[in-house]
Amino acid sequence: AAAKVSQTEAAIGYTFNNKMLCVEALKMSGSATPLYCNGSVWPVANNNRLALLGDRALGMVICEIWFMTGNSTRDYSVAERNIVSRASLARSGCALGIQDKILFAASLSAATPDMIAETFEAIIGAVYAD
Repeated sequence: AAAKVSQTEAAIGYTFNNKMLCVEALKMSGSATPLYCNGSVWPVANNNRLALLGDRALGMVICEIWFMTGNSTRDYSVAERNIVSRASLARSGCALGIQDKILFAASLSAATPDMIAETFEAIIGAVYAD
C-alpha cells in the first residue's frame, strides 16, 4: 500500500499529510483485504465516502471556475457534464495510471472504468479532506 500511495502522490503532484486518507481512497468497495503495517492490522474503510466527497468537491470547483468566467448556465451544464461524467473521470484516471494503484480483492484481475472513475473521485476527496 505504501508504494501505491507514493505512486499516487507522484501521479497527482500532491503529498498527503495523512497517508491513510490516500490508502482509503485507493481501497475499492467490497474489498475485504485488511491492511497490514508494522505487524498490525489496520482497518481501512472502502472509498465510497471519499468518492462522494470528491464528486462534490470537483463539482464545486467546476462551478466556481464557471462563475468566474461569466459564461451562461448552459455553458456550465456542458462543462459539468463533460468533466464530471463517469467516462470522463475514468479517462482522466487512466491518464494518471490510477488503474494500477487501486487496492482491491485478489479475485479481481483488472479495474473497470467505473472502478477507476470512483477511485479518482475518492482521491480528489482525500486531497480535499487532507
